[in-house]
Amino acid sequence: MARSSLLHVEIANDNTPNMPLRMLRYYTDIRLAGQRGPIRQFLIYIGSERLTMPDGLEEPGLLDYHYGLVDMHRINCAGLLAQDKPDALCWPSCATSATGIRGKWSPTSCAGCKSCWARTNGDSVST
Repeated sequence: MARSSLLHVEIANDNTPNMPLRMLRYYTDIRLAGQRGPIRQFLIYIGSERLTMPDGLEEPGLLDYHYGLVDMHRINCAGLLAQDKPDALCWPSCATSATGIRGKWSPTSCAGCKSCWARTNGDSVST
């Protein structure tokens, strides 16, 4: 039997200092509740201040935990909304995880995002 994956999305409107710890707690709570398949976590930041929260916790030799972090200030929201298509929203959720390297997303790192990026931002994406 295939294991189902779970998508956890958290929305924050301020730079909460303990957010990485909270996200880790949510992850462990989901695991303890019985989720055996992959868990993908994203924090979408919508606050008015500049984003300063980290995307995880690191304790060398002990812990290396990270989640996707999307800063909505860096997303062309008007372009997304103007499309009036749900698939236009695919690339913000890929923004920090498509490459598997946190914070290193580009429109070329996710095949489904190439066309969304071009339509949303009015430019082409080269591979």
